[in-house]
Amino acid sequence: LPRSPPRSSHSVFPPDSSGQSDLAKLSSLLDFQYQWEKLFSSGKAFEHIVRSALKISGAERGFILLTRDDGFEYVIALDSAGSLLPLSDFQTSQSVAREVATRGELLYMPEGIGAHFAEQHSILALHLRSLACVPLRWLSADWNEARVRGVLYLDSTKNLRTMSGLDEKILKK
Repeated sequence: LPRSPPRSSHSVFPPDSSGQSDLAKLSSLLDFQYQWEKLFSSGKAFEHIVRSALKISGAERGFILLTRDDGFEYVIALDSAGSLLPLSDFQTSQSVAREVATRGELLYMPEGIGAHFAEQHSILALHLRSLACVPLRWLSADWNEARVRGVLYLDSTKNLRTMSGLDEKILKK
């Protein structure tokens, strides 16, 4: 019979009373990781964020855009009913998204588009009356602080709901 190698005091996992070998524990850990990745995905997380933001704001459309060197990558777009929008409907104000990504600050115009953006081609073409854009920040292994990596962009041809102080705090976090 093959003998198992002697247990070292530097085992990857601490010994326990369950009698599981390191291989069985590693197998369990890999299974957990597989299940986590299967159940949790950035796509599902982004979809949940957009759905929630649409409910809170009353916007007609919501998008997640990730920053790239040459602009933005559209990740997901939903309408107010929560349906995925076709790629042909992935149209937003790039100038709004760019400003929010650069400044890292929330932009919220619930009852009319501010003069700075009101005459922009995309806003006029889409007949937008209101919009909100929130910077999305996250950490990376090589950064010490969270950086803006994208934006949550919401727009509507109608007014958005007025934000309470709590709503604004939630969106800023």
